[in-house]
This record gives sequence, C-alpha cells and structure tokens, in this order.
Amino acid sequence: KNVAAIGCAVPQPEYPRRAQRLKQEGEVLVRLVINPQGQLTRYEIARSSGFDVLDQAALAAVQKIRCTPYIENGQPIAVMTLQPVSFRLGR
Repeated sequence: KNVAAIGCAVPQPEYPRRAQRLKQEGEVLVRLVINPQGQLTRYEIARSSGFDVLDQAALAAVQKIRCTPYIENGQPIAVMTLQPVSFRLGR
C-alpha cells in the first residue's frame, strides 16, 4: 500500500566532501518499502538529485532508517512511501 508518510527517523546524510567542494546541492527522493515489523526491506531512487554522489549518500543514509510499523485497522501492514533527502550548503 502506498502511504504519504510513515513514522521513520532518517539519519542526517553525510554530505560528500567532493559535492561540497563543487557546490552541488539537491534533493533525492527515495522510495522505501517498510514491512509490517517496521523494517526497511527495499529502497531505490525515485527521483535523482542530478548528482550521483548525492544520490549515493542519500541511499547510505536511508539504509540506517528506523521506522515504527504502519497500522491500518489495528493491524501492521507493509507499505511503500517516498522519503526526501535534502543536501543544502549553508549560506
């Protein structure tokens, strides 16, 4: 089932030094599949930032995601959602 949001704690991604040096910014949209136990079972890039190094850093961050099970009608179910991961340089 596709859901707009699920209770997940996404660790702050590590901003790659090369991307910082090149002033690369962007947002990666990652498609997540969460099982009834709240565990990440699949993840893939739904929309790229346009920079491979940022996309890979986003995937590394979501691998460490922690989620609570999604409950529908009192039962935990597997769900799919989109998780944005942003990379912005301080101004």
